[in-house]
Amino acid sequence: MELVHLVQFDKRVELLIRENRGEVNVIVSTDNLFWNDLELFFGPLRDEDVFVFVDPGTTWAHVLAKLGPFKSISDARKNGWNKPIEEGFTETFKVGRAHRKFITAFNPTDRLEKLAPGSGKTLKFELKTPITTS
Repeated sequence: MELVHLVQFDKRVELLIRENRGEVNVIVSTDNLFWNDLELFFGPLRDEDVFVFVDPGTTWAHVLAKLGPFKSISDARKNGWNKPIEEGFTETFKVGRAHRKFITAFNPTDRLEKLAPGSGKTLKFELKTPITTS
């Protein structure tokens, strides 16, 4: 399993993502996330899993430009990705053609909200113990 911050993303991590069929997990770094939460949301965990941590407030445009589906942040913005990573769990989605990625995102929150199944809204959870990326 590879844990890396977006600013440390490099060719080595890109190669790991390619070996993992383009699958990458994006997590917004907060004090609300813990190791057992990774297993809950992304499990069962595999050795080839790649987790990219981003700072709160990072937009999808920044993430997708760094991961490769878009050549630049402005290109991602022009294609409608100038939006924040929503709170809660975002189910896996596909983006890009030449550099296709399958992205699952998790932006933990300190609120717990019950939503009706099938409502199309993001699930939000209250988490108890933090993960550090150092």
